[in-house]
Amino acid sequence: MSFLTIHNQESVPLCDIPEAAYGEFLKDNLDFIDGHPERHCLMYFGLREKENLRLICCIADDACHIILVSSSIVKINATLVSFSASNLVFEKFEREIHENFGLGYTNHPWL
Repeated sequence: MSFLTIHNQESVPLCDIPEAAYGEFLKDNLDFIDGHPERHCLMYFGLREKENLRLICCIADDACHIILVSSSIVKINATLVSFSASNLVFEKFEREIHENFGLGYTNHPWL
């Protein structure tokens, strides 16, 4: 999967954000953070697009002073593997997505 690289306070059109299947999106974002304390999730949120939900993840790399942005399109009624099961920093983001859109998770620690 590729990431879009941006800097603080930079905006981009949604169509410029790379999309991946959810499994790849999950793995690539978790792998990018794993073992790198200088990398962390800034934002992870959903945008409704008709019957779908666009999930957008923004990961900061403090050593390089960049933000990497990626996305995945899922069905609004999907039940997904949770980021939080592997990295608890995603817990609040996934809870917010669940509460706002009803998206389910198979292995979220607190849902």
